[in-house]
This record gives sequence, C-alpha cells and structure tokens, in this order.
Amino acid sequence: RIKLAPTSVMELLQNSIRCMDEILAERKVTVEIQCEIYLLPIDNDLMQSAIINLVDNASKASDKDSIVYLKAIGNEISVIDSGKGISPEDLDRVTEPFYSIDKSRSKQNSNGSGLGLSIVKEIVEAHNAKLLISSQEGRGTVVTIRFS
Repeated sequence: RIKLAPTSVMELLQNSIRCMDEILAERKVTVEIQCEIYLLPIDNDLMQSAIINLVDNASKASDKDSIVYLKAIGNEISVIDSGKGISPEDLDRVTEPFYSIDKSRSKQNSNGSGLGLSIVKEIVEAHNAKLLISSQEGRGTVVTIRFS
C-alpha cells in the first residue's frame, strides 16, 4: 500500500537528479528542471524511483552533450529527450515486462532487466495517474506522468 503525503515537487525532482549525478556526468548529459508545481500528494520514494528510471532511459537514448528536460507543469511531470526515439511498433509494447527495444542487446551486455518502464507504469497507476509516451524516431521521446 502506498503512502501519499504532500510532497515538494521541486525537491523530488532535484533529489532524483542528485541520485544520478555520476551516471549523467559519465554520459555527458545535462538535466534541466522546470517546475511550476509546488506540492503533489505522492509516495515520495516510489515517485523518485519512477523519475530516476525515466531520466536514466532518456539519458541512455541521448547523445553526449545533450540536454534532458524534466518539467512539472499543471498536473504533469514530463521527461523529454532528443534522443533516438521509439518506433511506433515498439511504442505500444515498451511498458511490457522484459520488453527490449534494442533486439541486438543480449541480456549479458544490456545494462537493464527490461522491467524499468513496467515498474514505472505500476508506480504511476498506484498514484491513480496515467503514463503517456510519445516519440518520433530520430527526434526523441516525451514520457509524461499525468495526475488526475
């Protein structure tokens, strides 16, 4: 059972990025935060895990020296990258457990289990929110958590 409490969205976003400082530095990816939401009733630990996963995915898909945008506006938190994007046929399946977009990556050299987005979806739905993903190949991806 999740524990909802009024949480500072700016602190949530900043703490999530702080947890990833080293990885982001290695990948030479910068995260820019734009936050216009003051408080949200969320389970901080679970939502932080979701944000970290989304930023991790965005930074993996991005080229070196690029920017990932983390925006909290209205009733949405979005992670936006200008990376390689996701094909329409993969887009419908990316939240399935163990689904991998990159078929060339074997389990040995993949640095993930294929569970990330399925776990993010569970966390989002536990908050009675929706996970929305839009993408264009070669142009990037926007993953949005929309709170009701």
